Amino acid sequence: MKSGTQLATPKNYRQLRAYIQAEIEAFRINSEKWVLALFRQIPAQPTPEAIEALNLWMDHYLPKRTLREMASKFYPHRDS
Repeated sequence: MKSGTQLATPKNYRQLRAYIQAEIEAFRINSEKWVLALFRQIPAQPTPEAIEALNLWMDHYLPKRTLREMASKFYPHRDS
């Protein structure tokens, strides 16, 4: 199943995943333990399945406001 969010791409996958991990560790992304456990199950290597899993995780567990902030950070010249 395709996700609505397509922030994660082969080109930015590692950077985006590291950013989310840092935000979790700094408690700026705060979720229940089971949600964070699902994030930790997403592979560090940018395979097509991992990219789709990260996009799905972001769609389901991050607020739209956070997604907009991430989009402006990773795609600063992209029109909303």
